[in-house]
Amino acid sequence: MERLLKHDYKLFSGIVMSDLQVDTYNALTSQINRYHAAGITPPESLLNGRHNMLQAVATRGGQA
Repeated sequence: MERLLKHDYKLFSGIVMSDLQVDTYNALTSQINRYHAAGITPPESLLNGRHNMLQAVATRGGQA
């Protein structure tokens, strides 16, 4: 199981994630954890979506 982030989480880039960003990341992580708990591989789209969201926050502060 992957851990959930706490609000005001600071990324390696020094950017502090907003509450909405943390909540979004945690919702995606919770879905991924449910797949793992059931012994099922999570869909790539879910894994990629979480990765892409975190990458956007890290490189652009979450701005498109």
